[in-house]
Amino acid sequence: MSPAELARKAGIDKGIISRILNRERRPSPESLEAIARALKLPSETVFRAAGLLPSKVKTDPLTEEGLYILQQLEGEDKEDALRYLRMRLQVAEERGKYSVRKRKN
Repeated sequence: MSPAELARKAGIDKGIISRILNRERRPSPESLEAIARALKLPSETVFRAAGLLPSKVKTDPLTEEGLYILQQLEGEDKEDALRYLRMRLQVAEERGKYSVRKRKN
């Protein structure tokens, strides 16, 4: 997509798009939201590409699924799931499988 087409689809002045692309101007959050809509991308992706959010940590599919499941749980169910995961990690550490630094809560 050309800068002019992006500007048209995002509803942003062509000059602003040009200055953003040439790194002469930092994009505003509103501009990034409009660009995300124009490109049909999640806002998070565009904010990361602009350097306004940290890079996403790469995870494996099982970790992604686990996070998804935890996000679906609430209250006591979520606490139970976390207690189970902590217990499994403790057992693995005791067997010498992992050496994990304790996280501060």
